[in-house]
Formats: sequence, structure tokens, C-alpha cells
Amino acid sequence: MDRAERATELLQEAEEIGVHVEFDCGLILAKMAKGDREKQLAIVEEISKLSREVRRLARQRAIATRAKELLGRPIWMPEYRQQGKLVGADDDGGLVVSIDKAGLRSSKAAAIDLMVLVEEEAEVVASDPDPPSQKPRRWFGLL
Repeated sequence: MDRAERATELLQEAEEIGVHVEFDCGLILAKMAKGDREKQLAIVEEISKLSREVRRLARQRAIATRAKELLGRPIWMPEYRQQGKLVGADDDGGLVVSIDKAGLRSSKAAAIDLMVLVEEEAEVVASDPDPPSQKPRRWFGLL
């Protein structure tokens, strides 16, 4: 079993005992539910031995989760200097885009290869106490 397979296995074991590992703004969080703290800390120690692999997996999962929330949004593909649409995302962070250029109707893409275009108002939550005019302007959401 290679390191990536072992990291995947450890993350599954961690979930079973109440430890949810996720990527959050560049950090790896180990969210620990109530449970056997000694077992939880032991698995966190094991996970930390594979930190590079765990970071990659957690980052890919975070990309997939966010991309699924943004399906249907317009994208910009710098490589093609072309606008398209985000049409799919798999659980490993792979994206599917549709590009408005002959021959590239549906294509796999990596998050690093595109920008998701987001209207500022679309990101405002109705229960947000701060109106959009008080927030800094953000024109592009990078994935």
C-alpha cells in the first residue's frame, strides 16, 4: 500500500471515530466530535505522519465541495483566452468545463487552470448583517 492509499484509509478510520479532517484556507483542520479523545489523538498522530498526502486529499475534497456549489457559473480559461461554464466536479477535485470554442465543448480541468466568475451580490447571504456596500469588492472567486 502506497502513502496516498494509506492516507485515504486513515482519513476513513478517523471519520469512524469522530475526527473529520478538512482543508480550510490553507490549513488542515482536525474537527473532533465527542468521543474517545485518546483514540482520536492517536489517529491524528498517525495522520500527521502522512501530512503531504493528507493535505493533498483534503485540498482536493475542499475544491470538489466548493466547485459543486458553483456549478453552472461562468469561468475564464486563460490557456484558451476563452469564457466557458463550470459543468461538473468529481469528489477528487477534478472539474468539468464547457468552453464556448469549437472542439472544446466539455473538457476536464484542474482548479489551478481556471477562474470562476462570481457576481458579488451572488455571494451575499440573506442573513448577513453587513450590507454589500460595507464589504470589500471581490470580482473573481478563485477556486
